[in-house]
Amino acid sequence: MPEDNFEDAVTTVQVARLAVKPPPFWKPDPRLWFAQVEAQFVRSGISTDETKFYAIVAEVDSAILAHASDIISAPPATNKYNTLKERLIDEFGESTERRLKRLFETCELNDRKPTTLLREMKELANHRLDKQILKSLWMRRLPVHVQQILATLKDDVEIFAQKADDILDISPGDKLSTIDTEDTRATLADLVSRLDRIESENQRNVDHIGYGGRQKAPPSRSTPAARSSQSRPTQSNICWYHQAFGEQANKCRPPCAYVRPHSEN
Repeated sequence: MPEDNFEDAVTTVQVARLAVKPPPFWKPDPRLWFAQVEAQFVRSGISTDETKFYAIVAEVDSAILAHASDIISAPPATNKYNTLKERLIDEFGESTERRLKRLFETCELNDRKPTTLLREMKELANHRLDKQILKSLWMRRLPVHVQQILATLKDDVEIFAQKADDILDISPGDKLSTIDTEDTRATLADLVSRLDRIESENQRNVDHIGYGGRQKAPPSRSTPAARSSQSRPTQSNICWYHQAFGEQANKCRPPCAYVRPHSEN
């Protein structure tokens, strides 16, 4: 029975060594490197602390392991793998202070998607910031017109990021621009449409009621009155803008018979 157990242990170590082939240790982000290794552990069914520990010792370059030589030469009785992992992350990873400084000072949108920026900021924050603070920091990195649209919504920051991606897909261009382009054009188009409707309605009312509020029948074309009325503009053939603003109007809509009055000398 003990011999069987020994054979099982040897087989487990051999399988672990064959199954786990991590990439070269990545100094810029050891957390990500350990995440890759742990994915291989899961895929290979490796769960024991000792097997994980010796898999790392067997595969990582000795120049890296030199920073944890005390742990390797005299490993703790329990929690061997996590002890080694934390040492290597402390030695090669960014400090919490440096990560937060990068989050607040140098993390920008540039040519990336808002969802990509959010993922990086969450990684740098590492659950050390309140979600609302992180959301506020992220939104400040977006173009102004995207901020204005998102400010009218009430959703989680993850949903905001997806919507920000969609907005920038619809209105591409300089992501660093602070000029509201697409949203402004839509707003102006809506205002022009409303003015057109108001003008048309006023024109119909003027044509129906006539100047002075009395019902008027149009004079016959053959009478002198008709020829006289055609020689000077009336309310019915002056556009809404000139009716409302007089000579200050600057958006005259044809047909319009308005004549600017001559200034007196």
